[in-house]
Formats: sequence, structure tokens, C-alpha cells
Amino acid sequence: MIMDLALRCLKAALLGVILLQGCASPPGNYQERHKIKNLTVVFLDEESLRNEWKVLSGRQPIVFATQTGNGIPTVQTLRGFYDWPSNTLYCPKWNFEVCGHELHHAVLGQFHSD
Repeated sequence: MIMDLALRCLKAALLGVILLQGCASPPGNYQERHKIKNLTVVFLDEESLRNEWKVLSGRQPIVFATQTGNGIPTVQTLRGFYDWPSNTLYCPKWNFEVCGHELHHAVLGQFHSD
């Protein structure tokens, strides 16, 4: 009896999944294209990055901040930045999380050993 009930539930669940697939939209092709004129990319070591930030912004690259709701302080560290007036992107070299792997290719060319 329990097995029969489980089998009916499984059939109903499979039927639901099959019917709902018709409502799902097929995966679309997404593309976003940007042309950036006169972009300068500067790769620096972390210390130089922080110094450049201090010079350009007048602010500290490492700050203590509290998260809303819990009041626990956290350390926020500058990882990279974009300077609008000079149209310059500052980031640590080889840090793909900050400036992206492909941006490194765009600036440096091919650097993989094939």
C-alpha cells in the first residue's frame, strides 16, 4: 500500500516536471558589447595600488566598517579601482577576480603556454 502511494506520487511529480518544462523559456543567447575609448589599464602590486588610491582619492585603502544589523566590524580592503577623470583602471596584475582574465589578455596579449 505504501509502495503504491509512493509510485503514484512519483508519477505525479514526473508529470508535473514534464508539463512545467513547456513553460520554461529556452536558454537565450546573451551578449553585451562595449567599446571603451582611450582606456588605460595600470597593473600594480598591492602596496602601489593602495598608495595610488590614497593619492587620487584622498581616502584610506583599508577601513573598518560595521555591517548593518549586527554591528560587527569588518575590514574592507581596496582590491582595484577605476578613476573616472583619467579613464584608468587600476588593478593588481594576475588577479583575475578583480580585473578579469580576459582583460589581462586584451592588455597583455597571449600569456598561456600552449
